[in-house]
Amino acid sequence: MASIAYILAMYHEAAVVHQSEKKISDKSLSAFDVGLREYFDMKKTAILNEEDGSCSLFSKTPNYLSKVTKLLNDVLSNKQGLPKSFLKVTPENMERGGRNLSSLLMHVLAVTMVCDNIYAVEFLSKIVQNPTSVKMAYLPTMPDDVKSKIQRTEGSWYLSTINHLYFHDEHSSKVRICSQCGVCADSNDESLQSCERHLRGHILGNPATRKGEAPYPMRDINHISVAVLRLLTHACILLGSIENTKDVIESISGVKGDLSDTDVVEFLIGHMHEDIKLLAKALGKSQDEAFLMMHLVLKQMSMSEAIVSKENTQFLLKTPEERDKWESLVEEAFIRPVVKEFDDMLKNLQTEMIKDAGLEGDALMQEIYELKENDLPPTDSEVTLCEIPALWRFSIKFSLEQLGGVLVNLNAKEREEMECQVLHEFMQWECLLRALRYLPDIVELQFMLRSIYNLRISEQQAETLTIDKFISDYEERKPNLKKLVRSFCSAWRIMQKAIATEGLGGIGIDEKYCIEEIDTSEIGIAMLLPTTVGRGRCSLGLVDAMVSTQNIFLRRFSELKKFDLSDQRVNLADVTPFHLIAYDPKEELEPLVTAHLDYTLEMDKENKIDVDFASLDRQIINNFIEGKSLIVREVFPFTYSDSICDKLTFANLRRRVPQETLSKIQQQEITRELRHKIMFPDLCSSLRAVHLSIGFLSSMGGERDMTIQNYLTEILRVPQKDCIQSEKARKMCLLAHTLELWQIMSVEQARGFIKGKSDPFSDIHGKFKEPFKPIREDLIDILRRIDVDVVIKELYEFIMFDLSANDRIPVNASIRLEEALNNYLTNKSVEKIKNIELLPKTLRVKHSVEFWRYAIEYQTEVDRTMTGMD
Repeated sequence: MASIAYILAMYHEAAVVHQSEKKISDKSLSAFDVGLREYFDMKKTAILNEEDGSCSLFSKTPNYLSKVTKLLNDVLSNKQGLPKSFLKVTPENMERGGRNLSSLLMHVLAVTMVCDNIYAVEFLSKIVQNPTSVKMAYLPTMPDDVKSKIQRTEGSWYLSTINHLYFHDEHSSKVRICSQCGVCADSNDESLQSCERHLRGHILGNPATRKGEAPYPMRDINHISVAVLRLLTHACILLGSIENTKDVIESISGVKGDLSDTDVVEFLIGHMHEDIKLLAKALGKSQDEAFLMMHLVLKQMSMSEAIVSKENTQFLLKTPEERDKWESLVEEAFIRPVVKEFDDMLKNLQTEMIKDAGLEGDALMQEIYELKENDLPPTDSEVTLCEIPALWRFSIKFSLEQLGGVLVNLNAKEREEMECQVLHEFMQWECLLRALRYLPDIVELQFMLRSIYNLRISEQQAETLTIDKFISDYEERKPNLKKLVRSFCSAWRIMQKAIATEGLGGIGIDEKYCIEEIDTSEIGIAMLLPTTVGRGRCSLGLVDAMVSTQNIFLRRFSELKKFDLSDQRVNLADVTPFHLIAYDPKEELEPLVTAHLDYTLEMDKENKIDVDFASLDRQIINNFIEGKSLIVREVFPFTYSDSICDKLTFANLRRRVPQETLSKIQQQEITRELRHKIMFPDLCSSLRAVHLSIGFLSSMGGERDMTIQNYLTEILRVPQKDCIQSEKARKMCLLAHTLELWQIMSVEQARGFIKGKSDPFSDIHGKFKEPFKPIREDLIDILRRIDVDVVIKELYEFIMFDLSANDRIPVNASIRLEEALNNYLTNKSVEKIKNIELLPKTLRVKHSVEFWRYAIEYQTEVDRTMTGMD
């Protein structure tokens, strides 16, 4: 302990000199080096016999002593930490916040250097001295998937092979059934839960995402310990970057772009600033006092009572379980003892600081630091109580964070005896439960957006149309729109960290979309639209995380109270605040907690606060939890206008409006009219009208005997100029022919692109465009014997849907095209093409695009022959 104090004293004395821009002479440095080595030699033998010798630098090996000597010489010459400059004494580094941070880093460096034989400090020393050995470790206080694992007992979201999104509830059914089409799901269905998140190394992301972060407990450690351990971890990683920046950078994930040597220092210092703010909030004190708390924890680490390990364990934190055990041991040995006595320590330290500054006789300083004796006036004095300063001294307000800390410090047996098990669980989840009051507003917002934009806006348009612009366009017609958007932003601010880093909710969100604050002047409304693609997953994931939070907590509540939850659930669309654990933390929860505090006043002592845990536990149950409902986890699908034509939409349309084919003569008449009488722009306009009808029919259905034209004009109120321009199609095509008309028009549009020297398959990967060079006469003979019109239409659909870059199930490019096409037709319950087996055995999926082009050329030649046109 004395050796650490020696290093720190040397640092602070040298800092005073360097800050004044003076320089210690080389002669003095040389003399100090010689004297220091002689001092080590003299003290080394004697110090080994002292009780705390195992924690003294004088008991170390010669190589170790030379390292310490170098550190002390570097301190004197202001070269500590070079080539990095964050430990160097400069006017910038010695500003108030910088001075506190530099002092803390030097204290951490001294403790990890001198006390690296302490069982729990050893891991921190490894981070500083050899980052390579721990870069794939489960670092302290990094988030894990505990909530994700808990909620998987509820069930999981799946995306079926035809892109149906459905939820499988483990409590209600053993067989997964797609709620959209009623078909039993299979093993190819993709779970949308991000189960394989990277949990090793540093995974907190950029420090900017932590601004305004609230203290919260994690695993088995309280919120104060989380802040202390996270700050120590960041300090050690920063010190480790001095010698090995590359490995430190490799251990950091979840950051946009690559970190340079300079970036990593700013990155880690940024996190340390957020950590100290977090600790100050958890303690309910200032940042200066939070720094003081850290120094006291480091002092505790180097005290003789904490040196001997109760278990002969070497901690490498290679598993989450080992990390959890290390955190608990460090909290118990080093943090809890300091937290327990911190207020008394703080008062004693303030007294010592006043004495050290020679201000113990200064009445003003005594009042400022509240050290003056609280002498009450004589009983016969005319001084009123309001004139006694001692009665009006500042008192820290008892916070929710403090309540959580008190509860976590109780063990399970104590919580049971004090009847506050539900209260403890509630405070563990409170930082997320507070978001539930916004859920009805968010559901209402999603329904509103769906009524306005479903099938009417493309993904690109949704990204560019800002939220502010959307509000200004609709605010007059939707008076509460601004409030709904504000609710969404507030809930996102509370939940996004748990969604992004702890896997809360069943729908994974790409890290690049997990922003802390939603800037409504910059972010597009895609953020608010509940879709499975792009930024819309944020809206989908947020609602599901909120539903999951309520359901998990209620199940945990039923376990603690030992009763069975009712199977009756409320649909998400019907949710109101009465169904939710909904409350305002400031207006409802804090007054409730304050009402259950008992204050004890004593002379010359701070107020003692006791909590009536049992009564508060009952009130939390009665006011916020009892009678609340489990919520059905469901989605209200939103479809972009440019995502109308896909397997999901087509399957929904076939289910709602059974499809049939046109006769061969009808197909030929429509095709000839489109090819020879309809201008290409009119063809594209007609196809857009068919797209619109497909989108609405897939979600709403329709009368299959109604013509598509009448459906567009009478039901959807589409202007005549934007409807189908082909007279034959207007007369012949019913809603039962919608998909066939789409095929006919899409093929003709693709033919027009080819004629105009454009590629209709620009979005298709090049591996499906390999050339196919059969013997021309043999291929022509085959095409004569099969229905080439059907091959062209079905192959086009297969290419656009199954070979698209957006399709999540990759197709093997080497399998036979005949086999792949037959499988595709079977999956959509369509008969196989007659004589399709005649296709060459060497024709593979990788030749799909080129074979389709060859079939188009053949069809064009046949058409010319039949019509006599060039």
